[in-house]
Amino acid sequence: MNVPSQGGSGVLSASTASATTASASTSAAPSSSKLVGASWGNTALPALPAGITASEVTIGAQGPTLYCYFVGSDGYLYQSKDKGAWTKVSPAGVTHISTAFEGGVLYSTGTTVGASWGNTAFPALPAGVTATDVTIGAQDPTLYAYFLGSDGYLYQSTNMGAWTKVSPAGVTHISTAFSGGVLFALASAC
Repeated sequence: MNVPSQGGSGVLSASTASATTASASTSAAPSSSKLVGASWGNTALPALPAGITASEVTIGAQGPTLYCYFVGSDGYLYQSKDKGAWTKVSPAGVTHISTAFEGGVLYSTGTTVGASWGNTAFPALPAGVTATDVTIGAQDPTLYAYFLGSDGYLYQSTNMGAWTKVSPAGVTHISTAFSGGVLFALASAC
């Protein structure tokens, strides 16, 4: 997905009524500004920062507060809180983001995993392993973070503790975490 920055054309819109995932569609931008919005109620969000395009996007809420996120073409994770200005909430080099969970997002730079709240870093990844996808969930009060490793294993961190393998070898895809659990596919089963 390639959503143009301010002055371009395109609209970023939520694709479900529950606003848990998002997708892009293109149309002419009004006047000279590029708007980002949600599919319900023609909700407009601020223009993307000048010169930045969006790749991965997600949306979520915590109570009445709406959080929208995108990975920018500059490698940063951006957040808009309640349709406010976009702000950077990660270090440079973000390659993957999870679906928003209670207003927060898990992100990966490949060599690190972090969270959008407070630019929070998780423990170091196992030696020689990079994160190729991430997801997050909880079963109150426990927070579960997951990443798919370049070695084909699914790793889990409970309450930001050390990463542990929680799958057999050969994992190829992971789902959005639900109540602390995650569904995964094995290459041998595909």
